[in-house]
Amino acid sequence: MFASDRSTRIAATTRLIIAKKQDAATVQMSVKSALAQPDNKSGIINTLVYLENVDPAILKQNRGEIEKLLAVAKDNGAQTADHIRKVQGLLNN
Repeated sequence: MFASDRSTRIAATTRLIIAKKQDAATVQMSVKSALAQPDNKSGIINTLVYLENVDPAILKQNRGEIEKLLAVAKDNGAQTADHIRKVQGLLNN
């Protein structure tokens, strides 16, 4: 999700959405990777897109780290802000 090649990022994100949207360990790992690369805006967006597809109960298990990610990403522009709102909505669901 953090590769420099756009098609690689999209393919990785899609695979996670299809195969790992119910996997709490993958959620933790993806958020941890995003927090480790705060300047990788594409990777942050891809992580948020993945999180938008995860069961809210799993997101809530990782609320603290996800909220850190949302705070890090908040100044990344309008597209990111839209994804942040979606993830926040799931956390508050």
